Amino acid sequence: MKILEQLLNCKVQDWNTLQSIDLGYSNITSLPDAVKEWTSATDICLGGNQLSSLPDGVSGWTSATHIYLHNNLLTSLPDAVSGWTSARYIIIYYNQLTLLPDGVSGWTSATQIDFSNNKLTFLPDAVSRWTSARTINLGNNPILFVDDNLCDKCIMYDNLYHKDLFFSLENKKKIQNRYACKIQKIYRSYYNEKKRNNAAVIIQRAYIDHFYRVHGPWYNKTLQAYLTFSRNHYHH
Repeated sequence: MKILEQLLNCKVQDWNTLQSIDLGYSNITSLPDAVKEWTSATDICLGGNQLSSLPDGVSGWTSATHIYLHNNLLTSLPDAVSGWTSARYIIIYYNQLTLLPDGVSGWTSATQIDFSNNKLTFLPDAVSRWTSARTINLGNNPILFVDDNLCDKCIMYDNLYHKDLFFSLENKKKIQNRYACKIQKIYRSYYNEKKRNNAAVIIQRAYIDHFYRVHGPWYNKTLQAYLTFSRNHYHH
């Protein structure tokens, strides 16, 4: 296992004129901040290494159109990925990411984004800037919802690429309806005013964090709708 400069026995900033950098499957465990000098590279492949994090220097990859970081050990991405404004292909499958930074809002040129086989539970609001995306692979992540404008772009791979119907807008509405029914059912059981004050905690623990693993504005909006209903709504 090696850090990049030990592997190459040279300074990575000297690569500032290279257009293609392929260091895949080289047992690299870390990158120096000097990778910020890779400003001319259009293809950067670091897949199949043992990277657990990226330095802020990746903000310098402004010319890269293809970025491959699949099959690593990444647990997070820095906000510096906002610099990947030219990237069309961003491939980060088979890592250990649990969330994405707001910096992904800079991926306005990306047409193919692959985060399959990570540990993402939700997507930040910043993904609304993925306006050029044609395909987004989120397969094998514990995630339930995506924004409406991304639903038809989600794909899955099963020998062939095809639309991921789990993330379809139709299925999203079905899940939300089922979700709302469960919230209403448990809330109705707390007819006592004092108990109703604790209902939100019970609902969250039983149906949100543990079971559905959902975070975000939809849950808060739906929960508040039930919490503000008059008691008379529950005694028909």
